[in-house]
Amino acid sequence: PEDYRNALTPKTFAFIQFASQKAIPAFSQTGNHRPMEYMFKTDDDVYINATEMSLELYAHGRPDYYGLMRNGTAPIRNKTEDGLLSKWYMRQEEYPHDVFPPYAMGL
Repeated sequence: PEDYRNALTPKTFAFIQFASQKAIPAFSQTGNHRPMEYMFKTDDDVYINATEMSLELYAHGRPDYYGLMRNGTAPIRNKTEDGLLSKWYMRQEEYPHDVFPPYAMGL
């Protein structure tokens, strides 16, 4: 598992640096987008209630959603060469579809 004392803080700082130096200035200069009021960072081991978050965001107007989008990504179902399971291994019973819906990747 990820060692949070060594990995979480640098990831968070990288996100804040990206947001402040790249994302916010880029969107504010296009003229096509309203100023950002917030940015959201999460990780692959954090549960987000997407329904509640969506309801909250839409209650304040239609939110813009940006990220490195992934389309057509298949669940990992095979074992590694040494017979071990990937930390992202997913049984057919857990997710019966061949591909995930589109989603935004993390940093």
